[in-house]
Amino acid sequence: MIGDDDDQCDGEPEEDDYVTEDHQRFFQYGKLALTVAEGKPWASALVAHMRHERFWPDVWWISDHGNAHLLDMCEALKKEDQ
Repeated sequence: MIGDDDDQCDGEPEEDDYVTEDHQRFFQYGKLALTVAEGKPWASALVAHMRHERFWPDVWWISDHGNAHLLDMCEALKKEDQ
């Protein structure tokens, strides 16, 4: 989870983390948790969803090669504000 000091960089999402391949559909526990409309800022939508759920898991992007990349939500929100 965000803020946990244990193995943040182990390279693998945990079951309760959000996972996306396209920054539109976010999955948690193997199920679709959130769909962001095309053209909408995904980071803002995801943060709003996390606030509603009162749960702040890590967010991972899975590349087309199948590699997991931990997303920096603070950095993503900054880019949306530019």
